[in-house]
Amino acid sequence: MSSEVTSEDVIYSKALQPFPPSEISSNGMHAGSFGKAEVEWAAGDLLRFFQEKGSWEPFHIPELVSFYQRHKLDESRMLFGLIGQWEDDAGFFPYYFRQSRANLVFLIDGRLAVTREFLENLKSAQ
Repeated sequence: MSSEVTSEDVIYSKALQPFPPSEISSNGMHAGSFGKAEVEWAAGDLLRFFQEKGSWEPFHIPELVSFYQRHKLDESRMLFGLIGQWEDDAGFFPYYFRQSRANLVFLIDGRLAVTREFLENLKSAQ
């Protein structure tokens, strides 16, 4: 997938989800699926959020914050590396930043939606 995201790449309604979140195991992911452990942790937390919701439907950030608080998760790693750039401190050069894959996008109404690439990454992480 290119870095450009089109409307066909975004899961913005339940009718467009290729499979439900329950089809993916939340018992852990293979290393390297999202490029860095911290990104994989954030993706795993987000998977559990969607499993609790029962679908991949878009969400507002306060919904995710509430989920993190209910489950006593570390809010500082919420969405880490899933939106925008993140620092790769394992590289040879200081302050090396990587562009995030198109895992999540903001919709015009302020909600966040997952992309097909995010779902493919989760599937491949099993």
